[in-house]
Amino acid sequence: MTLGSPLPALRLLTRLPLAFGPPDDAEAVAASVGYFPLVGLALGAMLALLDALLGALLDRQVVDALLLLALALATGLFHLDGLMDSADGLLAPVERERRLEIMRDSHAGAFGVAALALMLLIEYAALGALPAGRRGAALLLMGISSRWSALALAGLFPYARPAGTGKAVHDGATPLRFALGTALAGVCAGVVAGADGVAGLGWVAIVSIGFGWLASRRLGGLTGDVYGAGVVVAESASLIAAPLLLTPHG
Repeated sequence: MTLGSPLPALRLLTRLPLAFGPPDDAEAVAASVGYFPLVGLALGAMLALLDALLGALLDRQVVDALLLLALALATGLFHLDGLMDSADGLLAPVERERRLEIMRDSHAGAFGVAALALMLLIEYAALGALPAGRRGAALLLMGISSRWSALALAGLFPYARPAGTGKAVHDGATPLRFALGTALAGVCAGVVAGADGVAGLGWVAIVSIGFGWLASRRLGGLTGDVYGAGVVVAESASLIAAPLLLTPHG
């Protein structure tokens, strides 16, 4: 079977109520990776709806902060944790094996804390810069492209560890599933914003592949933490580019 149920992907990438259920085995996770862009679309839709509802009641800056909070809660800080662990390992001036050990440590270091603060600041500023009439489209595209980035990192780079949750994602990102997931992301982006959406996905692809290449050079491959960090990097890249790529209405 090329693609399994999308529920393991939903349970892996979010902590939404519908995602609750028994743990999925590695085979189920692997078979679901092609659905990552759809999970991102669902997250983006949730944020767009929340933005529309709160925007009529609260100051825009408050809404932007609440959107970041909602995204963090919906994902259980899963990707932000990966960002912190990755920053601590990738930026440490040590050998490859020691970097991987640092990334396993549950304690946050200075690099991780700084990376978290800076990326949240970038995302907050980028949300504030979104065109008023295109915020919904930008949030949808951010969800699609950032979750696609995890599939791209898994499919294009070797895995640095012999086991782990990320290993199932890597093993599942076969060329066929990667192609299907990429096609799905492209269709979704096109439906949301036409050629502008596809261009936005292409921009995120460039950033994600560049990030994966740099991380792989330091680690000899990627890990689940790096996949999570890549999602956050892709979120920021998508939001930053949105004012330039999304054609204003009217």
